Amino acid sequence: MHRHREDKRPIRVTKANPCPICAKPDWCTVSADGVIAFCMRIQASKQASNGAWIHRLTEPLPPHRLRREKEETVPLPTKDMLALATKYFKRCEHPEILSGVLGISGDSLRRVGLGYTGRAWSFPMFDHYRRVVGIKLRPHQGRKFCVKGSHLGINWPKGLTLDSPLLICEGETDCAAALDLGFNAIGRPSCTGGSMIIWAFLHRHRYREAWIIADTDDPGLNGADSLAHVLRQILHVKIIHPPAAKDLRAWHNSGATRSVVEAVARNVTFE
Repeated sequence: MHRHREDKRPIRVTKANPCPICAKPDWCTVSADGVIAFCMRIQASKQASNGAWIHRLTEPLPPHRLRREKEETVPLPTKDMLALATKYFKRCEHPEILSGVLGISGDSLRRVGLGYTGRAWSFPMFDHYRRVVGIKLRPHQGRKFCVKGSHLGINWPKGLTLDSPLLICEGETDCAAALDLGFNAIGRPSCTGGSMIIWAFLHRHRYREAWIIADTDDPGLNGADSLAHVLRQILHVKIIHPPAAKDLRAWHNSGATRSVVEAVARNVTFE
C-alpha cells in the first residue's frame, strides 16, 4: 500500500493569503509547515537560493493560510496569437519603411518580431515561457493599440544570449535600439507594465545583471524605480537615464554607441 507523500514545496502567497512579512499578494512564498516566510521585498539576515529573504515566524501560520493555489501565469488569450503574429511577420516585406522612420535597423526590428497587418505595423508580446500572449499594433498615424483579446507581455527578441547585462527598455522600438547598440535586451509593455513577467523571465534564465533604461519623464522614472525594487532581490540592477534624450531610441539616434552607454553605466551605482 502506497502512502501519500506530503508536499513540502513552499506555498505561493495570494491575494487571499498575502505574505506575512510584506503583506503583498505576489512573488513571496511560505514554507509548507507555515513557520518560515520567504519574502522577496523585506530584507533579513539570510537569503534563499532564489534571492528571497528568510524570515522565521514567531507563530506558525494557521491551516487556512497554507492552501496551495494553482500557480498564476499570464492567462492565454482566446485567439491564436502565435498564428496571427506569424502571419503578420511573413506579410512584412518592407521593414526598411519603418526602419527609415524610426532610425533603427530593419534587422533589429525583425528580431523583435516586426510584422505588418496591411494597415499597421505589429509586434508580438510574450510571457516568460515565450508564449505569444498579445500583439501590439503601430498604425501609420494615430495612437498605438493592441489586437483585441491581447494580454500585455514583454518584447523578447530572437537570438538573445545569457551574457549580462540585459537591458530592460520601455517598448519595442527602444528594445530594437538596444539591439542595434549590441546589447541583449527585452522590452516592457509600458513604463509600469510587465513586472511579474520580467521577474519570472530573469529568474528563469538566471541573468546576473540588468540595466533598466528609464524614459526621462516622471512616469518613466517612477516605473523604473518600482521595477528595480522588485528585481534587486534576485540580481544586480542599475537604472540608466539617457542624458539629454527622452529615451533610448532618441539617445541612439543622437549618436550614442555601446561604449557611450557603458561609460554612463559605469558611473551609476547598483540599486
